[in-house]
Amino acid sequence: MASCPADANPDVTIVVPVYRNDATLPALAARVRDAMNGAGLRFRLLLVVDASPDESWRIVRQLASADARIGGLLLGHNVGQHAAVLAGMASAPARWFVVMDADLQDPPEAIPDLVACARQSGV
Repeated sequence: MASCPADANPDVTIVVPVYRNDATLPALAARVRDAMNGAGLRFRLLLVVDASPDESWRIVRQLASADARIGGLLLGHNVGQHAAVLAGMASAPARWFVVMDADLQDPPEAIPDLVACARQSGV
């Protein structure tokens, strides 16, 4: 298991299991960054590469080297989506976690609203 450095005290950590998603990772990172910056939230985007056979880990490393708020976790063998999410959550501190798919079926722009709801609920 390999990882990239973490950002220190994020308001929210976005955990994304990654398997055969090399094509969507740059757009995912850009949209998360834009949404979180626009909301003024400290965040960490943690991309958990579940032993993906494509170029996902190389892309995660590039994204992480360009932005310290992006981190990567490389799993040595494929464990499946749910176990990958749990591995990500166990490795990253945050007040709140958001879990989303890497294929952009979930809009990153909704994350600030989720955090706002969590703040309003007093969680």
